[in-house]
Amino acid sequence: MPTIGIDSVSAYLPGYRLNQGLAAELAVPPELPLAAPDEDGLTMAWEALRHLDVTEAPLVLRVPGGDLEPRAVAAHLATSGPLRTPSAVLPLSARTGATAALTAAPGGVAVLADHGRPADPADPPSPDGALALRLGTGRAAEILAVETLPVLAYDRWRDTEPTGPPDPRFVEETLLATDGGELLDRLVKRAGRTRDDLAGVVLSACVPVRAPRWAARWQVPAVWTAGPEYAAGRLAAATLRTAFERLVAAGPGSLVAVLELGWGGDALLLRAGPDIAETVRIEARASLDEYGYRLWTRTLSTSDSAMWTSPAKLRREAPALVGLTGTRCATCADVAFPPRHTCDLCGGTDLAPTELARTGTVVSHNLDRLFAAPDRDVQMVVVDLDGGGRFFGQLAAGSSRWAEVDDRVTLALRRLHDGGDLPHYFWKAVLP
Repeated sequence: MPTIGIDSVSAYLPGYRLNQGLAAELAVPPELPLAAPDEDGLTMAWEALRHLDVTEAPLVLRVPGGDLEPRAVAAHLATSGPLRTPSAVLPLSARTGATAALTAAPGGVAVLADHGRPADPADPPSPDGALALRLGTGRAAEILAVETLPVLAYDRWRDTEPTGPPDPRFVEETLLATDGGELLDRLVKRAGRTRDDLAGVVLSACVPVRAPRWAARWQVPAVWTAGPEYAAGRLAAATLRTAFERLVAAGPGSLVAVLELGWGGDALLLRAGPDIAETVRIEARASLDEYGYRLWTRTLSTSDSAMWTSPAKLRREAPALVGLTGTRCATCADVAFPPRHTCDLCGGTDLAPTELARTGTVVSHNLDRLFAAPDRDVQMVVVDLDGGGRFFGQLAAGSSRWAEVDDRVTLALRRLHDGGDLPHYFWKAVLP
């Protein structure tokens, strides 16, 4: 196969954590990254995409969320700025793996998000995050080979949990030893390499994996997994992020294999590009806040029956609101947001659309205890935007402190509320 180049990579890890008592109760690591109450697959994809220099390109989306329609996701990403004009949108299933997502987007942009909440609050959550990458010349990395191994094995991979206990010996000896070993051999052979050339293997499987054992069994320097054992096989974004982290550590020219096993498997071989350190950006938001039990159970359902918005009003106002577009008066140069038909300052009617800056300074704030957020107060801020215009909205959830006058903030797209079975997104202020 021809080599596929990757120009740049951007990953985002949210900053919420479970408090120590809840983490111990759910038997999860306390450092597990989790989305804030106002984050979801779309907003994390936005965070990952905003650091890529992309204007027009095909867009491949793997953004989980039962209420997120793929074209709506693409429309929000295009309107809010990270990807201005996608020339085509290819939505992928939430179960699509990293290999399929990358090979589906030659010459375009791939966005993968890991996000979900267990139906039962007593079940452990999977880590959240997103990764975006632009394919092109290969400054960051190259895909040297792709391999697939379809195998009919009905008791090894299901959309739902198996009703009976798995046979661990069968799983290890067949899924990992036989299928994994054969897939790895095919992959390195297709690229004209050997296992000795690898810096290691990133493994995503539908069962928990003892990585050191399989490094020795496969005779490779290291085997890495992308998340806790109970999240095995469900983390496409985390799998790729782990692979790029290892490539950065190993340096230009290093090789890392990615194996995704279940019903056979898929695999790809990555080679670090000459600018791997400069073109891979991983933004891990500092741990800012914790989920207590009440707030955690509240995030399991984002529905809010008290909220409602007219679809006609949403159609009319959303482009300017999500696009952060105001109006500038030709007479006095005053900038207003939301857009006006008449200038508030001089009464002029010659107004033109103007795109507003995403940064500014807090000039006023207060606490809203009436908004539908029973577990926390919501801070409202007024921000003078750089270049003109004034923004009024919420401080993003998970901030390390309340905003104060003269604080510098950045506006980020967040999930505001749900109403009429529709998710509503708007900008919120984020402290540095």
